[in-house]
Amino acid sequence: MEQTKKERSSPLEIQRGNIHYLDSLGWVLFRKGKLEQAKTELEKVMALPNGKINPEVLGHLAQVYEAMGETQKALLYYQKAISRQTSHRAPRDPALLTQLQTKLESLEAKARGK
Repeated sequence: MEQTKKERSSPLEIQRGNIHYLDSLGWVLFRKGKLEQAKTELEKVMALPNGKINPEVLGHLAQVYEAMGETQKALLYYQKAISRQTSHRAPRDPALLTQLQTKLESLEAKARGK
């Protein structure tokens, strides 16, 4: 009997398609200063179904872009994260929303000061 693709996949291959796994991996890489690798993993999330609507992932990617000096991309992703956090489809997390707004305001002020 033929195995389905999912049955043949290793646990690691299955996790590579998991939003939370990729977000966690990207965040750990970011915290270790491996910015290019973090960016790669978090950008993979954007290609997954529902990846583009997760405010926490969007915020993490914004922080990576900010750390890499990609200010315009960081601003865009902070704005997307805030938009998703305040939409009726996303769970509302006041602490996350406050954090995202603070980071956006700080980066906007820094960008104006250049």
